[in-house]
Amino acid sequence: MVKIIAVIMGILYYSTQLYSGIQYEVIQRVHPLKPEMIRVLDIDMNNQHVRVENGLSFGVLYGFEPTSAMVKDNHATIGVNGMFYNDLGLPYGLMVHNGKPIRSQFIGTPTVLIDIDNKVTIADVQLKAVVSIQNQNIELFGFNSLVPDGKWVLFDKVYGKTTRVRRLSTNYMIRENRVMDIIVTDQPVELEGWDHVLTFVGENRTIKIGDFFKLNLDYGLHNIEIKEAFGTGAWLVKNGENVAKNYEAFMGYTTAYQPRTLVGVTKDNHLVLVVVDGRLEGKSLGMSGQESAKLMLELGCIQAAYLDGGSSSTLIMNNKVINEPSGGEERAVAHSILIFVDK
Repeated sequence: MVKIIAVIMGILYYSTQLYSGIQYEVIQRVHPLKPEMIRVLDIDMNNQHVRVENGLSFGVLYGFEPTSAMVKDNHATIGVNGMFYNDLGLPYGLMVHNGKPIRSQFIGTPTVLIDIDNKVTIADVQLKAVVSIQNQNIELFGFNSLVPDGKWVLFDKVYGKTTRVRRLSTNYMIRENRVMDIIVTDQPVELEGWDHVLTFVGENRTIKIGDFFKLNLDYGLHNIEIKEAFGTGAWLVKNGENVAKNYEAFMGYTTAYQPRTLVGVTKDNHLVLVVVDGRLEGKSLGMSGQESAKLMLELGCIQAAYLDGGSSSTLIMNNKVINEPSGGEERAVAHSILIFVDK
């Protein structure tokens, strides 16, 4: 384990190799007007003993759970808070876990993508999903989401116990890529015991029991097979350039000093996760969007984006909160980024 401790012009710097493939750095900028406490995880995605996955509160969409609990529940090594989410704990944006789309909501922000070879990138993508059943091609409105009349959505048990649809709907119950049952009802349908439930809001009897089910995914990325993906709030660095804006359509104004959680990618396929403490008078005030972009460039990122920040910003190591959340204690969130190390 290599450790470096240095004091340079009011900057305290500490670096250590936590595990093979994971470097941990602490950067403390000592300044009477603008103190900053920055924690950095540099994850070598080329290392076969390291993997990065999505974590959900209690393993399902909707709801809140501390990142530390998600780390413990999933037997992960390290955890960082992740995606933005609504008041019900439903994450915003595109999410893929173990190659399976969990959410496909398009909010106009970039997505972190990890393919089956552990190549990581950040890109503007919009998932197009088509279900092929018999001689039909059905374009999905989305995955595990509220669905308008006359549209199709694909559910699985990560959504919760039921489809939550309380209008007339036709539900095709799928197991082992076959339609096993058809339920037409104006009440929610149970998801437990099925691989998928393909729901049309309205009445549609064009599919039969026994028909073969196939899901076709198009990310617009030249047939790259995505293993994990999670949404962000806005670009900070794109193609090696600072593209941070003072106002982002999804996030609002970014000019204030705030606690930040940031994600970046280097040209040699390292994933960089950063937690900046904020709102702590005399310790760490946080960063603006422009400062966040400059930091990610300094850390060697050619792509970078915001994750959820503020009181959510949390770093978990050794099953403990390592940073100092602005709310005084760890906040329950809807989504976290989990790092696993085969020791």
